[in-house]
Amino acid sequence: MLKQGIQRADDEGLLMYLEAMPKGLELYKRFGFVEVDRVEVDLSKYGGKEGQWSIFVLMMRTPQMQ
Repeated sequence: MLKQGIQRADDEGLLMYLEAMPKGLELYKRFGFVEVDRVEVDLSKYGGKEGQWSIFVLMMRTPQMQ
């Protein structure tokens, strides 16, 4: 599914953006995505104890077309 989405975006000359967990970083890099930002999400706002529930979310995109 990811390959098809990338191919379609390439055919249309579009950049693709996604949010990923750090565990998926290497997978998306293999498909040509590059990290453009890293955001810490405080999950204590959603029922966790403060300081114990935070994750990093990676903002990634495909390289710009030449």
